[in-house]
Amino acid sequence: MKFHVFLALFSFVHPLSAQIHLTARTAGQEYALSRAALPRAFVPDSAPLRSALPWHTLQPGLELSEFTVEAGRLGVDIRVTVLRIDAERFAFSLVQHTRDNRMTGAWNVNVAPAAAAVALNAGQFKETGPWGWLVLDGQERRDPGYGPLSVGIAFDSSGCVRWIPFERLAAARGDPSIRFAFQSYPTLLFDGRVPALATTRRGADQNHRDARLILAQEADGRLLVLLTRFDGLRGAAARVPLGLTLPESILLAGALGARHAVMLDGGISAQLLVRAQGGQTRVWKGMRNVPLALVAIPR
Repeated sequence: MKFHVFLALFSFVHPLSAQIHLTARTAGQEYALSRAALPRAFVPDSAPLRSALPWHTLQPGLELSEFTVEAGRLGVDIRVTVLRIDAERFAFSLVQHTRDNRMTGAWNVNVAPAAAAVALNAGQFKETGPWGWLVLDGQERRDPGYGPLSVGIAFDSSGCVRWIPFERLAAARGDPSIRFAFQSYPTLLFDGRVPALATTRRGADQNHRDARLILAQEADGRLLVLLTRFDGLRGAAARVPLGLTLPESILLAGALGARHAVMLDGGISAQLLVRAQGGQTRVWKGMRNVPLALVAIPR
């Protein structure tokens, strides 16, 4: 067991190391991803995990892979679940589900529609509802939030997925082709580049370990959904909010060949549903309801 709980708690208070330690294990192979520091940019074609993962096809355009990583100098075991989605084969929508006060989150994977191939919590949120920009069925419901590390994710009427950096959100508002959109932070990668603020103490917490839910996109347009959970105690503590740091999350997204990547709300809120063509369903439940979900239904 290697005293993982003690080690993970110790990592919360240990000073930030310039060295980022991350080792992936998949299909009987180990991939040393560690770096002395994060690069300014990642090259997707040289991503070590991009072609190394064994993928299981759940239905046309939807694949799943799972592997483990050992994170930090003291080796915290993390289970990584990755979905790869051909965005052209699915219709994406956002579902806002709150209590009668129209603010407190009431959505979880148990209420995902039966037709959904994928459903997950979408974006950061507050007690007053989803954080930041929100467009539902072509109607803007919330103004963009302020945040240099934030990014808008928009699904337009043609089925394209658009990544809109914070400084361009004002110009995107009112675009009639956008059907659904939300905003989240921090941005991990944009056009393969690591945002400068993401690597500073002033911009984001570099040491905190947590369960993570990440939305990413490859250069060819396919979406990636990454869910990371603590894999200690033989999986019995999977819902304990321990996991990767922000630099480790960036390193993992880059190793998978992501062009863009953003953190969704993780920790005890992180939850995911995936459904195979035959109806077989897997769920990773969260410990807290959320106000907003992203749902993908086969076209």
